[in-house]
Amino acid sequence: MADNGDADTPHAAASHRASKGDPAVMVEGIFELLRCTLSEALKPELVERALDKARKQPAVRAMLAQAKLRGSGAAAKAARGPSPLRSAYNAFVQECFHHLKAANIQVGLMEVSGLWNVLPETQKAEFNKRFGGVKDAYNAKLAATGTAPVLSDVVAEYEAAQDLQPLDYMRLYNKHKDAIAAAMAAAAEAKAAGTPASNGKAKPKAPTAAAAAAPAAVATPATEGKRPAEPETEEKPKHKKHKKDKKEGDEPSEKKHKHKKEKKHKKEKHAEDSD
Repeated sequence: MADNGDADTPHAAASHRASKGDPAVMVEGIFELLRCTLSEALKPELVERALDKARKQPAVRAMLAQAKLRGSGAAAKAARGPSPLRSAYNAFVQECFHHLKAANIQVGLMEVSGLWNVLPETQKAEFNKRFGGVKDAYNAKLAATGTAPVLSDVVAEYEAAQDLQPLDYMRLYNKHKDAIAAAMAAAAEAKAAGTPASNGKAKPKAPTAAAAAAPAAVATPATEGKRPAEPETEEKPKHKKHKKDKKEGDEPSEKKHKHKKEKKHKKEKHAEDSD
C-alpha cells in the first residue's frame, strides 16, 4: 500500500483548506511567508517576536477574526450542499438564461426575470404548470442522490414524459424584447423618482404643475375668434366729495354765514350813504 507521506500533517491539511478558499488559512499563509522571508535576513527570534507583536494589534486581530468568520461561513455553505429549486419561476429563469447564453445572446438575469414578468397571463399559467413539474422532478433527484442534477436534462426528461414541445427560448425572448426594455426603463425611472414600479406594467404619470393648473377655456364655434371676456373684478365704491362737504381747513358753516351777513349789511349801508 502506498505511503501518503505527509498527507495527514498540519501543512497538508492547511494546503487542502487553502485550495478550498479558506480566508483564515490564506492570512496565516501570509504570516508564514513573512516569517520565512524575514528569517533569511534577520534573526529568527526577532522575526517571531515581531510577528507575535503584530498579531496583538487591534487591526490585525480584527482581520484574523473576520477571516475565520468568513471561512466558517463558506464551510457551512459547503456542508449544506446544493440548494433545491424553490419555484417554477426559478426553474424557468435558470433554464432560459442557460439557453440564451449558449446562443451568445448578451442578457443578464434581470432581463430573463423581466421576460417572465411581461409574459401574458395565459402563457405564464402554462409555464407555471410546466416548470412547477420540472422543479418537483429536480428536487426529487437532488434528495435521492445528494448531488444537483443538470437542470437541462431534467427539463428534457420532463417534457418527453409529458409529451410537451421543447421551448424556443431565443424566439420567446426576441418576441418580448421591446416590452422587457420598456419595463426595465420604467422601473429605473420609478426608482429614480422614489416610487414603486409595477411588474412590467406602465403606471400613469403624475400630473405636472402646468397640467394640474386650471385648464384654459376651450374655443367653441360660438366663441371662436372672439376675444375672451376679462374676468370681472369687484369694484370698490368711489366716494366723491360733494362741494358742500367740509374740506380740511374750511371755516365752520355758522361762521361763514355770519360773515356773509355782515358783508351784505355793509354793502346796504354804503348804498344808503351814497344816496
